[in-house]
Amino acid sequence: MRRVITNSARTCFLDCPYKFYLDYILRLSPKKEPVYFRWGSLVHLGAEKVDLGLPAIEATEEFRAAIEAKPHTPQVLNETEEMCSLLPRVMDAHFLRWYKEDAFYEHLGVETKFKLELPNGWLFKGKIDKPMRDTRTGENLLCERKTSAKMDDAYWSDVYLDSQPKGYLVAANKALGIPTNKILYDVYGKPQIRLRKHETREEFTQRLGDTYLHDYEALMQRRVFTFTDEELDEYYNDLICVTEAIEWHMLNGNWPKHHPKNRFGACTFAPICTRNDFSGFYTRTAKQLNPELV
Repeated sequence: MRRVITNSARTCFLDCPYKFYLDYILRLSPKKEPVYFRWGSLVHLGAEKVDLGLPAIEATEEFRAAIEAKPHTPQVLNETEEMCSLLPRVMDAHFLRWYKEDAFYEHLGVETKFKLELPNGWLFKGKIDKPMRDTRTGENLLCERKTSAKMDDAYWSDVYLDSQPKGYLVAANKALGIPTNKILYDVYGKPQIRLRKHETREEFTQRLGDTYLHDYEALMQRRVFTFTDEELDEYYNDLICVTEAIEWHMLNGNWPKHHPKNRFGACTFAPICTRNDFSGFYTRTAKQLNPELV
């Protein structure tokens, strides 16, 4: 059986081996996905369509179909419709903010898949949002999209310290033959407004959409981070070490529970860990390992 590792799987394992077991071995997912996760997926899909020269509205059709294919509640379906109605304005806001600068970036691919053979036989796989070339300098760089409700200095520090950008740069250099040590983070902000008293959900959604268009300069942010060759080598070597650790845990069936105190928020799988409550979860594919590990 071929072993496969991704950036997300590596992060999950380092966060908590038991969480990795539940997510990547048992293939469990929460029946109700967090709103921020669904919103990020929709924005990401909309931006992908725009990069491919397609109408952003096509993203809403795919997103609805994906949501409806899972066991979601009526509340989630209603939230989905609100998100879909907002997406065109978000894409318009991004265009207004960056269309002049984006004219200088040549796309080298969109949602570019990569495979990198590791020395221990594992395969490092994933997708890069958008490899690009800056026509002003001739330099290559990668573009990664994110959504966030807050973009202060602490947020950008966390982005820089996140290990995943280095993983994508390693893949670009070693698997795709795109020499670069720069990554552009394109962040789609979310207006910090709340539902007013006596305001309907429809009125709130309309006001939210208007805010995107009025405050697009503040809501659409991006920064370029540069990493050294030493930092990329460190990530590559650590990736090998992590895959070997996962292999040991799989062979021994040892998946200790862990929640780092320096991480904000609760774990998705806390009901299982603390109460052995599986009722809020479903199995993505019965009787199969996660494709990332096959």
